Amino acid sequence: MRTWVLAALCIAFTGSVASAETAETLAREGEERARLGQLPEAIALFKQADALDPRASHACLIGLAYLRRERWAQAELYFGQCRERTPTSEALPDWLVLAERQLDDHLRAANFAAVDIRVEPHDLAAEVSVSSFAPDEQFGPRRIYLPYGRHVVTGTAPGHTRVQATISITDRSPRQVVLRYAGAEAASGSRSRVLPWTITAVGGSLVVAGALVHAFGVKPVRDSLVTAGNPEHPDPALYDRNSEVFDRRRQIAVGLYGVGAAAVLTGVVLRYTVYRDSPESSVPRVSAQLRDRGAVVGIEWQR
Repeated sequence: MRTWVLAALCIAFTGSVASAETAETLAREGEERARLGQLPEAIALFKQADALDPRASHACLIGLAYLRRERWAQAELYFGQCRERTPTSEALPDWLVLAERQLDDHLRAANFAAVDIRVEPHDLAAEVSVSSFAPDEQFGPRRIYLPYGRHVVTGTAPGHTRVQATISITDRSPRQVVLRYAGAEAASGSRSRVLPWTITAVGGSLVVAGALVHAFGVKPVRDSLVTAGNPEHPDPALYDRNSEVFDRRRQIAVGLYGVGAAAVLTGVVLRYTVYRDSPESSVPRVSAQLRDRGAVVGIEWQR
């Protein structure tokens, strides 16, 4: 068993070394093609090398080749990957800062717009592609730059149906594209219904409980007080005994009414303010105070 494990490790290590050597060979060939001005061929070789051994240097070279081809959007994409992949302990290429300055100048001068691409749910491992880019150029949610025209943004994620969105760039104003997957829509719909209506249902139950206490607890005692206080047949002992019971039960009923009404109103307000496509709205603050003859309910929220 140990022999088989060692053999498998040796094979895996040998394969990884071979892939790295092949990637370096492809990268060198790509650099030679780039020196000869054969930029499409150089980009293809850099991409093959990156598929075998993803490195920051490969992304840097792809971005530089795209810059020389005046493909500003793809150059910006790969320069971003170049920075993202480079560890903080390693130095970036010396030419990168100057190349990025040139790229920024071209993006500002040309007809491009910044487009922020997001996916929902936010933690979904989705890959994004754009119709104006090469089919093999996929990336995570990020900001990209697109030229004037119509573009189709496609998102793919394991276990989910492909999602697409179309965007038309007609000016340089920033845009945003949100790729919503079925799970995000279900979660959003559930969020906008379950919690507010649950609060409303609990509040309704408390109001019903208050009505039951009033009907079966307060009313009979009140009738006894009326009978005990009859001037023709007064019963002071019965009146005193039921008076405390009446006050206590009335406070319970009023409290149930007040808290239940506050919960019902809170649920309705949540449903049609905070949970109506307004996740950044503040949650209403509810207060209730018992008074001798009733209750006062207050609700405060900000938009």
